[in-house]
Amino acid sequence: MASLDEFAAIADRHLPEPVARRWKELLRTALELQPAEPGDTVVGRLGGEAVLPADMPWPAWEGHGPLTLIASLDCALLPKIDLPLPETGLLQFFFFDGQVDGGTTLVNGGLPETRDGSRVVFVPEGTHAEPRPHPEGIVAYEPTAVKAELTCSAPDEQSPVLVAHFGGDEDAAAALADEDFIESIAPWDKPEHQIGGYAAEVQGPPEEEIVNGLRPDLEPGTLPYKAEASAWQLLLQVGDVDETEMLWGDTGQLYWMVRPADLAAARFSETAFTWQSG
Repeated sequence: MASLDEFAAIADRHLPEPVARRWKELLRTALELQPAEPGDTVVGRLGGEAVLPADMPWPAWEGHGPLTLIASLDCALLPKIDLPLPETGLLQFFFFDGQVDGGTTLVNGGLPETRDGSRVVFVPEGTHAEPRPHPEGIVAYEPTAVKAELTCSAPDEQSPVLVAHFGGDEDAAAALADEDFIESIAPWDKPEHQIGGYAAEVQGPPEEEIVNGLRPDLEPGTLPYKAEASAWQLLLQVGDVDETEMLWGDTGQLYWMVRPADLAAARFSETAFTWQSG
């Protein structure tokens, strides 16, 4: 895991002072989710059963079928990071994983007609809710208890946040493209499972896939396009878990993205989702 001080030292060593200072402004705190061991604080689970109020229907995609629970997080147990997560309550992440139709229909941020194929369900603290098995036709993933480790997350050279932040500054772009700088950051691979920070993209920035679906009027690659993409931040990323057959293609990743203002206002219906595979 990387620390803010380690990334800052790399920037100071390889970048001109004005560029280093502005680049360090983009560093974000994040939480790496790892399998919990005895004695660890369990902050949530990958897979397992959902916990829902009795009057809440199981999340489903109309015309396609029920969604599968991918992860649940106890917000009260999560260390604080830059992202304005709820202080208490249970966050649950659902996804149409193809069990119902044999993988015929894929959910992707660039396809707005598939948006209902994912869901974030928030159960506030104090709400009467109970474990509920998955509907017929869905087999729950074997639960994996997870702990959360605080880490620091940096944008890579493709990040729309980086492009939007530096605008058309060609000198800064040249400094940030320096091979020594990029190679110095590379040893800190982004986690497989992560809350907040910058996503570990498989096929380009997931923020841009979201914009492709929501704002087809914006021309890809332009500064307005990058600025719109930079408004989205990673809420949760879930990678493959071989032991429980939680697999998303070839080294795939699931991404739930959010605008921080929507998250702070508990507008979970405004989250967006995309899925990438190698």
